[in-house]
Amino acid sequence: MSDLETYLEQAYSAELFDRVQAAEHLGSYSPDTHQEVSRALRKLFEDEASEVRQLAFYSLANGQKEDLSLYEQAAQDSAYLVRTAAAEMLGHLGNNEAASELLITLLKDPYYSVRATAAEALGQQEAFLALPALQDALLDSDQWVRYSAAESLNQIEPDSGIWEHVMVLHSTLDTEDGAYQQALEALKTRGDRRIIPTLLFLFKQNSTPQPAILNTLTTFHDYLVIPALIDIALFTENPQMRETALIAAQSLSIPETLKALKSWLDPDYLSYAQRAVELLAQLPMPKEVQPLLQEALSLPDQWIRTVALNALEKQGATVDSQLLAILIKDPSPDLATTALINLARHYPEQLQRYAKGFAQSKTSWKEEALALALRYAPHSLVKDYAAPLMKSSHANTRESLCKSLKYHGSSVQALLLQALEDPESWVRQEAVNALGPLVHPEVTRALLHHLLKDNDFMVRAVTAQALEKHENEPEVSIALRQALKDSSASVRLQALRSLLQQETASSQDIESWFSIPDKAIQLALMYYLSKHSETALSSEIEDHLKATCQSTDLQLASAAQRLLEERHAPTNATAQ
Repeated sequence: MSDLETYLEQAYSAELFDRVQAAEHLGSYSPDTHQEVSRALRKLFEDEASEVRQLAFYSLANGQKEDLSLYEQAAQDSAYLVRTAAAEMLGHLGNNEAASELLITLLKDPYYSVRATAAEALGQQEAFLALPALQDALLDSDQWVRYSAAESLNQIEPDSGIWEHVMVLHSTLDTEDGAYQQALEALKTRGDRRIIPTLLFLFKQNSTPQPAILNTLTTFHDYLVIPALIDIALFTENPQMRETALIAAQSLSIPETLKALKSWLDPDYLSYAQRAVELLAQLPMPKEVQPLLQEALSLPDQWIRTVALNALEKQGATVDSQLLAILIKDPSPDLATTALINLARHYPEQLQRYAKGFAQSKTSWKEEALALALRYAPHSLVKDYAAPLMKSSHANTRESLCKSLKYHGSSVQALLLQALEDPESWVRQEAVNALGPLVHPEVTRALLHHLLKDNDFMVRAVTAQALEKHENEPEVSIALRQALKDSSASVRLQALRSLLQQETASSQDIESWFSIPDKAIQLALMYYLSKHSETALSSEIEDHLKATCQSTDLQLASAAQRLLEERHAPTNATAQ
């Protein structure tokens, strides 16, 4: 008996082993020349054993590749093994639209191996029409399916530059892996919105928030991102993920964020309201945010009202004067101070009503509150209260007063000169900052004294900066050059910056200043030379720069190399 006759006999055997043998080996005989082979395989394709049906299908598909009804029957088989075989063999049919449609159907199969094989097969077919279905498969619950979908997308669209990175994301769950991080960075650079669903899926899959994924997501100002992040923020059980998702959502400044935050302004859930107000205060959308911040002022929590009022004040928003009158009396120093400042800014005529009480309280925070509010006060109130506040025993009050007096110009020059002799260095610093714009001989002399004589290096440094505006006085340049020998690097650097702003430095000056062994000064000089190409590089300066190129400090070496290249670069096409 020949082998063919043996296999044909086994096809009708009651023994499972015989039928398996027949289903596997009959496929090596052509049905066209052996009609009985085709009939036997068709019978085996109806066998009760799934492994027999699977092997029979393979054998039939190899001999009857164009018979799509065969694949349709296998795709609807009750056994996942047969459906998987159908998906596998469909991939060998080439770019066949009917086959691709059948594979797209199998992408929804309840068994993961069928879905994964179908995803692979669509890539083999390079089925362009399957792109949307494969992108949906990137959100499959099974990692193998997601990876196969990404792999096929990369086969169909190899020039997109994104799917290879998505494959990496689905090939590992280790978010700290270097390849994982590099893939995210590459996707961020590409900015292709098709990856948004995948990123959101990956974010939800993990029990802890992934900052790198969120960082990538927030580069997409897209309507797909916000609703999903808000959904996470409102309904996930992980509180850390809720907060992280909401922070990511608010950074995109999209209206859905505001809807979510508004729902959190609930007096029965003040912990949510506190977080919502904090986020609202950071949103760069004053027109949309201000109504919600105004609403937050009515919540029964001092901290919430303080944050909301501070945010409104920074945005220059007007709050109802009657409400401010209530908040000014609040026992919370922060809230009452912000309310007083807001009142002075928007209702300056009403400040007189509260100024006397705050000034006479001798309470540190109330004095400081009035000092800050004087920034917006009419000159008459400044005249009445600035001098007494400058004599306050509280240094914070004197410091805050200097900050406010900066906005009242030369009319308060005498008071600021008085503050310049304050025993506290931070008060003197604020006095210097306020006096800087007042170019007056008396002010210049006072600043020169503190540049060279003050015992606090920060006062000397801010004075060197303030003297930048006093360039018409010859003593200023002399003093700034003297300050280049100060014991503090901060003073030396600021003195140099002021000198470079006031006058065009000569090559001789620059040669001399390069001898100062400060990295910051070296970098400042190289930056200046880069921006002032009219200043010639003497041979001494060039030699110094060439030597710096060999420095072990990479920042210095790079800056020197860049400057030399700029100065010696070709200036026309002929030279190039």
